[in-house]
Amino acid sequence: MIWDTTLIRRTVYDWGDYVDRLEQAWLKTEGFQLRINSETPVDWALQSHALVPLIWNDLLVASDGTLSDSYYKAVLPILDQQLALGGLRLAHLLNEIAGNGCGAPPTPPTGAPGSESGMQRYTNIGDAKIQAKAYHAASAAAVGASRYQQDQSAVSDAAIAYLKQRAGAVGKPAIVLDIDETSLDNWSEIQANDYGYIPEGDCNLTKTGTACGVKEWDKSLQAPAISSTLKLFKAARKLGVAVFFITGRKDIERAATEANLN
Repeated sequence: MIWDTTLIRRTVYDWGDYVDRLEQAWLKTEGFQLRINSETPVDWALQSHALVPLIWNDLLVASDGTLSDSYYKAVLPILDQQLALGGLRLAHLLNEIAGNGCGAPPTPPTGAPGSESGMQRYTNIGDAKIQAKAYHAASAAAVGASRYQQDQSAVSDAAIAYLKQRAGAVGKPAIVLDIDETSLDNWSEIQANDYGYIPEGDCNLTKTGTACGVKEWDKSLQAPAISSTLKLFKAARKLGVAVFFITGRKDIERAATEANLN
């Protein structure tokens, strides 16, 4: 009842007013991205489940279960987010049903599944490559981003919400980020090598049909920052949170790696 009615009515008693509140505030924020076009109900459940530690933990809830004003203030942004997403997801689902005819099931989303629901199991490496390409391809016209980028953004948004909640509660807040495929994107090199690991040799991405040596790729400083991680990084620094990077790269690559990160 707390999340179904109590917190909602404490914010705005009338449901219509709450809809207006979301439309005029949360839905217009810079961090909001409409990702529902390629989500599935499984994604909805997993995303909601991932928020549980943020809204119910020892820092927010007293040992006897008492909820204070600080709890309300901490969880209100998440409450707004989930209500807005719930309404948008329901509207999208109803539109799909209506578009397919009365009583017809909604059309399942196209493309590869997201990281939350796991990669499909294939026995053929060629099928796995096709799936990886589909996951990286921009498919949702309304969003203008690939499913891969949408999943990255969803994780980044949840991490930023957690930082805002926890940064002021500890003495020396810090986060740890991996580098490859978390902070830096090596997709161009991965595709050039047909998903294989080729450590030696030149790397010339303009010359089609040739491999890209990983060491030369790292030295070239061409790996772009993953935008959602960059957003998380900037949010962390703004909140006074230190950022550490870890990697499996060799020490001989340190200078080039630091330069690429910068």
